[in-house]
Amino acid sequence: MIAIYNIHDMDMDMDMDSLSSVNRKQGFTLLELSIVLVIIGLIIGGITAGADLIRSAELQNVLKERKFIATSIRTFELKYNALPGDMDNATAYWGAADNNPTTCQGTEGSGTETCNGDGDGRIDQYANGNVSYERHRFWQHLANSGIISGNYKGVGTGAYVNIPGAENTYQSKLSTAYWMPYYKDYDTSGNPNIFDSDARGNMFRFGALNPNAGVSDAALTPAELFNIDTKVDDGKPARGTVFARFWNTCTTAASSADLNADYLLSESQVVCAVNFRSLY
Repeated sequence: MIAIYNIHDMDMDMDMDSLSSVNRKQGFTLLELSIVLVIIGLIIGGITAGADLIRSAELQNVLKERKFIATSIRTFELKYNALPGDMDNATAYWGAADNNPTTCQGTEGSGTETCNGDGDGRIDQYANGNVSYERHRFWQHLANSGIISGNYKGVGTGAYVNIPGAENTYQSKLSTAYWMPYYKDYDTSGNPNIFDSDARGNMFRFGALNPNAGVSDAALTPAELFNIDTKVDDGKPARGTVFARFWNTCTTAASSADLNADYLLSESQVVCAVNFRSLY
């Protein structure tokens, strides 16, 4: 009987050891938990770093696009002796979307059919007194010439026919951002978004697309725009050839007349758009 009890006791000891081993396997030690947390941290850090690298590459493309657009315009001028959009004999090359100048601006042609500008050297909304929306035809003329790729309708969309939509605007590789040419010949005094600058002439606006206002919404942080500004201009948001939009959120300006303001580098949100001057 004693031998039997000893064997039974041995079996119980083995069962307890097995159960203890199972219990140890059901949980994590502090070392194992630490390793898991480190791995998770590395994964999150890698994702964040990857997103930063993508954003940095997109920002570099903004400068490349700026140079590409300027080169494309000069190439077009050499070939046709005119500015795209402003070209007054465009229909002689690519056909007319509408032979009536007063209605051509709202007519979408088939293929390359387009409308003439007035040849006054300004890419604006008017040609010979008619609302022509030369900035709409700008990208279409460049594409028709083969200098840039893409298909552009050359007309506005929806209720705001004077506003170029996404299908008629050059899209940047920077997420949600577009390029739009326009001619500034008006006073911006008191405008809540634009500095009271005396800058006039052909410009390019870079920002997110607003269906009611064209390329006008924010697409950059102040630090990102400052970085671009310092590379091609003077680093000042209201001076030189790079003008920040949204002075009230993008810069340190107390008012739109504060032309000596700096970029609000403490702001990390996307609150800036920009006007580029003197690309051509």
